[in-house]
Amino acid sequence: MEYEIPMNGYPSSYQQHSHQTLPRTFSFGMSDISWPDAMNHPYFYIGIYAAIGLGTAFANVLSVTTQYTGALRASRMLFK
Repeated sequence: MEYEIPMNGYPSSYQQHSHQTLPRTFSFGMSDISWPDAMNHPYFYIGIYAAIGLGTAFANVLSVTTQYTGALRASRMLFK
């Protein structure tokens, strides 16, 4: 019985400690923006994650292209 995890997912030793929780408020100058509920508008947040993924992929392609172009230019200058 003492080795079983309770149904809430936390071990009983974890529940004995009290932790201070931080408020979930952010003030980045966008306090007047009303974000849609994720349960009602999931495609909004999927679009945000897709934009982050596409931006990361674009940055990666740009980085690799720059590295290959620089390496090709350097090898042409060395072996001219």
